[in-house]
Amino acid sequence: MGFKNRILVEKAVMSKIFPGARFSWEGNSCKFELWYTTTASGNQYLLSLKLSEYFPDSMPELYVISPVTLWKHGYSSSINSLGVSHDYHTNSNGPGGCVQICHFKSEYWDASKTSVAVFVRGLIWLESYDIHLKTGMSINEIISNLKRRQESWTEKEIDYNGLLRIWQGEEIQPINLNLTNTRNHFDQFQSMRPLGEYQEIWTLPRKI
Repeated sequence: MGFKNRILVEKAVMSKIFPGARFSWEGNSCKFELWYTTTASGNQYLLSLKLSEYFPDSMPELYVISPVTLWKHGYSSSINSLGVSHDYHTNSNGPGGCVQICHFKSEYWDASKTSVAVFVRGLIWLESYDIHLKTGMSINEIISNLKRRQESWTEKEIDYNGLLRIWQGEEIQPINLNLTNTRNHFDQFQSMRPLGEYQEIWTLPRKI
């Protein structure tokens, strides 16, 4: 499947799961942009996902373009100043110094991954970032805690397995995103529940 035909597929999947996402061409490349309001604090962020003409063989780049500066807990320094950071799951800064989210490890990326899967990771990152602002925990700590805590929650309360498989780049199976009745700061993830309506559309057949 050629690049432009693959983009048609990406647009179709995106319109079902994130109908508010905006698409545009930039020369031979293209991008999706998505506004998201977190439930952790109600803050608004604009994600920009840039797909080069070599997509899906090459990973797209995911940026937080608004606000440009993302302050760390305590507001004495910014995540932008960190550049590449394992603790905050970031790559080198993007245009204008904006934060670039590290969404997949290169060894886990393949042509079956969709733009939607990348955006889901972006939403997890944004919710984790707002929790960081409240608690001071690093984004890596927050995601690691989610993985540990979900083991003690009943299936009726929450199932983070699917979200964590998406983040870790493991093989993704149909998942249940009934994010209700969680505990402490993590109850704020419940707004992502509508994603469960499209729980099977995370990856495409590898032949695509």
